[in-house]
Amino acid sequence: MFSELLVADADHIVKMPCIDWNYLKNANVLITGATGLIGSSLVRAIAAGCIHYDTGTKVKLLVRNQDRAKAQYEKLIKGNIVELITGALEDLPYDEMGDIDYIIHCAGITDSQTMNDRPVDIIDNLVCGTKAVLDLAICKGAKRFIYISSIEVYGETESGECLEDNLGQIDLTNPRNSYPESKRMAEMMCYSYNKQYGLSVAVARLASTLTPFVSETDKRLTSYLINCMISGQDIVLNTSGEKCRSFVYIIDADTAILTILTSGAIATFNVANKDAFTSIIGLANITAKMSDKPMCVRINQSQREQDVSKYNSCAVLNMNSSRLESLGWSAHYGLEQMLKGIGDYYKAATKNDLQS
Repeated sequence: MFSELLVADADHIVKMPCIDWNYLKNANVLITGATGLIGSSLVRAIAAGCIHYDTGTKVKLLVRNQDRAKAQYEKLIKGNIVELITGALEDLPYDEMGDIDYIIHCAGITDSQTMNDRPVDIIDNLVCGTKAVLDLAICKGAKRFIYISSIEVYGETESGECLEDNLGQIDLTNPRNSYPESKRMAEMMCYSYNKQYGLSVAVARLASTLTPFVSETDKRLTSYLINCMISGQDIVLNTSGEKCRSFVYIIDADTAILTILTSGAIATFNVANKDAFTSIIGLANITAKMSDKPMCVRINQSQREQDVSKYNSCAVLNMNSSRLESLGWSAHYGLEQMLKGIGDYYKAATKNDLQS
């Protein structure tokens, strides 16, 4: 069943009419952050299309840990679809990379604890790291550069509705905001490289993304909720959970990024399911409902009076994806479908492990 689920996702991806797979014909695509949640799913998505349409695309992955990447992409490496390049953003191995036509820059620290404890490292990683990859694009004569950004760049908007050209305020005295402010600067650099060097760029601003491919040590809220759903442990929130967010499923995020890449459009695009907008407590309750195990949602009252500056302060972030939808893209997974799909993945993976 596990392989059937993977095939079903791949089948959905390759049949999306908004993706121009001919765009990737015999192309060399570099993906940074290729072992992360977004990057790894995107690698599988591109590989599915390349195999289905026989595009002859080579997917080059910049990775820090060669052994981990080899285990993750063993079949794709043997199939000559994926090539691993060991390196880091601060020391890119130019000579080992060969030709590069397109770059999708997914790499970046997303851990909230690091944002609070090491904000300078966040700035260095997101700003300097993005500049390094943009410089690589210019050196290699890349035809297109896609930057994966975040819902957090919006800050506090007046209405709560997030349109691509309408950013809100960010408190620059709070080091936690090193993340959204650095993301903004990285976006600005993309368009600066377009202006000064003629590099074709686009930005994909992702909503909070739900994916089955999370680790037990991942501290992000969505990952925590998924781990609770799988284990059956109660969900304990350290805030009231009243903040509202847009969400998107990883497969919809994959098709959105590929739509943006192959469209050739130089623009910023929100990536969200317009029907998957809810509060944190609302998502927690849906998660508990979708679990096969009895569980409840609780508010940790002892933590509610603690320093709230370590959390994103925006009350409402409702992303409008009309611009992306104008390219023919649409989201296919609602919140309950997302969580059911994640649950099915884990059940099938567990069964697969028991049988192997």
